[in-house]
Amino acid sequence: VTLPRELFTELILINDLRAHGPSPETTQSASLILDRLDSFIPDAWSATQPSFQDDWRLLSSIFHAAMSLYAILSLQSSGALSASSPELALAQARHARRLFALLEPGMEAPKVKKRMLWPLVVAGVEAARASREVQAYIGQRLREMSRDQGCATPLVGKQVLERFWALGGGTWDDCFEEPVALVL
Repeated sequence: VTLPRELFTELILINDLRAHGPSPETTQSASLILDRLDSFIPDAWSATQPSFQDDWRLLSSIFHAAMSLYAILSLQSSGALSASSPELALAQARHARRLFALLEPGMEAPKVKKRMLWPLVVAGVEAARASREVQAYIGQRLREMSRDQGCATPLVGKQVLERFWALGGGTWDDCFEEPVALVL
């Protein structure tokens, strides 16, 4: 298991919702997704795992922050959520701070490190608003993942993010103008 089932379900629903045009129904569905994400408790989920509960707690906390941030960024980009909502701006900042704080512990935990591609990419999109040091850290970690795992997928993510950062950022869809599969 890499991702708690509850979060994976929300990922599918987010991606499905992004395929629909903006409407009152998509806005309502997007709000319900955010509510369900807010109610997810990483500690409770990790307690159900038979072993390595500390690793699962860290991983589920990372994915919870990344999924919440992804939901806001991508659903705003698609028009399902308002891009000018002060409440969403606060939630985005909260989830970004949490994700950035968990990146280092995640990359230092051997069982978690190999599952960090997607959270690093989500953090990378948000890092367009952060310092060059944060961007360099994410790029370095993606390069290390590629080397350690012997595959180019993290380097593809790094290239996409570096192009986005060079443009000064923008929306989720500005970063991913073309479909990119960033899974290991």
